[in-house]
Order: sequence, then C-alpha cells, then structure tokens
Amino acid sequence: MYAETQNKTQTGLGLMRIPTHVPTACICFPHELAYQSHFMLKEKFPRLIQMTHPTRGGHFAALEEPKILADDVWTFVEKVKELEKQEEELRKIEEEIRREEEKRTRRENEEL
Repeated sequence: MYAETQNKTQTGLGLMRIPTHVPTACICFPHELAYQSHFMLKEKFPRLIQMTHPTRGGHFAALEEPKILADDVWTFVEKVKELEKQEEELRKIEEEIRREEEKRTRRENEEL
C-alpha cells in the first residue's frame, strides 16, 4: 500500500474500477501485505489467465523467492503465446466464414 495510490484523489478517480482487458497473471505470495480474492481480480482483470499461490514469499518476492517468481512469469508468457495462437486461428476461421457469407450473398443477388 502506497500513499500515492491510497488517497482520496486517486480513489475518487475510480481507476481501479476500469477493467483491464489484456491477458493478466497474478501471483499471491502468502506473506504479502495485501490480498485480493480471485473474484475481485476477475472483475478488474477479465482476462486473468493465471493465478498462482506459492507456499513461500512475501512483499519483496523478487528478492525473497526469485526462482518462484521468474518461473511463474515464464509460465504466464507461454500461456499468452498459446492464447495468441488460438486467437489467430479463430480470426482466420471467422474471416473465412465472412468471405463465404459474402460469396453466398453475391450469388443470391445475382440470381435475383
């Protein structure tokens, strides 16, 4: 918790209520000062694709448990890569469907 983000001016802006739609990961170390539930995080981060609960570590996780943190980041990166592949395949399928629908519409219009 930092004074810069926990004051009336900042909280009054409501920035934390604006959803973040990029793929997101969260690692919840057991000795962290603040904890947010999966439910609360999903509201802010609708594309929360990874939430990890290691057994060790706290607020200074990069110093305390660098391997746990780094491994979690790399796991997330791999998940995002896979997600991008799936989304690209879906875009291709949707584009093919759109083209087929356009062809069908043109043929129907020509028949009239």
